[in-house]
Amino acid sequence: MPMTTDEPVHAEGHCYCEGIRFAVDVPAGQGPLFNMYCHCNNCRRSHAAPLYHAVCIEEGWFSFLEGAELLEEFQKPNGPVRAFCRTCGTKILNRFPGWTPGGKVPLVFFPDTLNKELRADLPAVLRAEKNVNQESTVLEQEVLEKHFAWRLEHS
Repeated sequence: MPMTTDEPVHAEGHCYCEGIRFAVDVPAGQGPLFNMYCHCNNCRRSHAAPLYHAVCIEEGWFSFLEGAELLEEFQKPNGPVRAFCRTCGTKILNRFPGWTPGGKVPLVFFPDTLNKELRADLPAVLRAEKNVNQESTVLEQEVLEKHFAWRLEHS
């Protein structure tokens, strides 16, 4: 079960060109549906990275502060809707049509797009709690284990 927060958590972020700005508000006593590092081929390819940090929250906890009109969406058949900035290409969020765990509408955002000062000291409720799809990783297992252990120790 993912972590919950005792105090409300407010975080703001933006895309690379700063045209899209958003906020995430996690209410006290609640937490994400999941927060993880994903290693699957689809995620690695869409983010052009060896893994990515994803936090799945209730859709109502995410809001646009500026630039919602710059959001473009792409969806492969049977895949998530991946939304990104049409100007700079930064991935902003994913949606999963038809998936409503516990009646909640989920949305995934990426903590690496949060403001720099917050990323340096990410609230515990937004930190990755696990690695998924490790069998698909392109990282050396030793490197992956050391990094994840270090993040847990410094939480």
